[in-house]
Amino acid sequence: MRINSQQPYKNNPHPQNFGGLTELMMDNVFLNKAMFDLTGSDIPWVVMANNKEERRERINRASLSAGLIFLPPILILPFVNRFAMSKIVELTPNLLHKNYNAIRLSNKCLGSAEEAEKGLEKLAKQSSFSNELKDMYYKYIIRKPVPEEKINLDELLQNVKGSNLDEKYNQIRKKISTAKNIVLAVDLLVLTGVFGHIGFYNNWQTEKKTGQIGYSAELKMADKNVIEGRAAKYKQNEKLRYAGFLATLAGIVVGIPMAIRHGVVSKKAGKFNEFIRKHCEKVDYKDTIFMKRFPLFLTFLGAHFGIFMASRNKTERKDNAIRSTNTLTLFFIGDLLLASGLGRLSDHFLKTKTMKQGDKKSLLNRILPSMKDLQELKATKCPKTVRNAKTIFWANFIFLSAMMGIITPHLINKIIKKDVDTDAKKQTANGK
Repeated sequence: MRINSQQPYKNNPHPQNFGGLTELMMDNVFLNKAMFDLTGSDIPWVVMANNKEERRERINRASLSAGLIFLPPILILPFVNRFAMSKIVELTPNLLHKNYNAIRLSNKCLGSAEEAEKGLEKLAKQSSFSNELKDMYYKYIIRKPVPEEKINLDELLQNVKGSNLDEKYNQIRKKISTAKNIVLAVDLLVLTGVFGHIGFYNNWQTEKKTGQIGYSAELKMADKNVIEGRAAKYKQNEKLRYAGFLATLAGIVVGIPMAIRHGVVSKKAGKFNEFIRKHCEKVDYKDTIFMKRFPLFLTFLGAHFGIFMASRNKTERKDNAIRSTNTLTLFFIGDLLLASGLGRLSDHFLKTKTMKQGDKKSLLNRILPSMKDLQELKATKCPKTVRNAKTIFWANFIFLSAMMGIITPHLINKIIKKDVDTDAKKQTANGK
């Protein structure tokens, strides 16, 4: 795949990098995770379902997962970003004003008025785009420079109160932080809340369609009384389990954004605030609409907790625990492990420059150095390095998808049959 296949216009003072599907996937962990779930989890699990009821539940879950690829970043967050900036914190006069782009200011620049001023001045000199989807369309599809829409700092300053610039920038940084965390809260509510409910919805639908309770994968493996007996404890505590998930969801949606805002904006010392300030950049959105790796991990952790709480018996708990642990571990940790190992091999034997130097004093960095991100790879000006990094990306993707989509469901199907057979034999023995 070619790099910078079209040169930016000569009069454009801010050259842009262009790329295709591979670069879009490498540069966007949200789309990467969505594609991994689809190929490595959803489709194989639908194909390997034990009966039509389980297959229907798997299709529900897969369809919802695919829908959440597009719903928040494409339909919800572009509007929420603008609504927060114009109607809630009132930094812009309307939804379409170009100063909306101030929301792109990194959390790293929100710690003080001086940092906010420097960050906004730098942002105002860059090409900022008020239409995120148009930005992606130009950069990754037609590969041409996007028309510029730069922030007007004078207008931004006029929309806040303060007797001097320091006071005005203090107001701006607090308002931007509020707007960014409102967006995060909405995203957490949609992703964690909607996906976390799929287990409870599937339980209700299966019970309504079949007239019996129980884990759908087991429905034809034993007599009805065996299957319903295995799910009896869940049915007794169903409302309590649902309440537990709702409480956790509320804590995630409210607690995480509030903690981030307090740590970023507050000038108080303390280990918690220091930790937030050190890592706050990891919570910034890619192109203002796509979650990065760390918040995405927390989001899916909460969502899978909801699915786990909806487990109808001990076997489905094993199913969901294994599946959730595998998908989160393989994607968020396995990917880094494989990339680190393959990247080091590439640099050693093929003389590429894929690995970051990092902190040599850090034990973690010495054991598990990380690969450069896409922009850093391009900055090496070494086509072989970029080409090898893309090969490593797809090798990781295919290997981890196979681990998740072939080995895991086969193992779980064996566990299901074994557990049902064991309980059926126990009931037969007790009946005798």
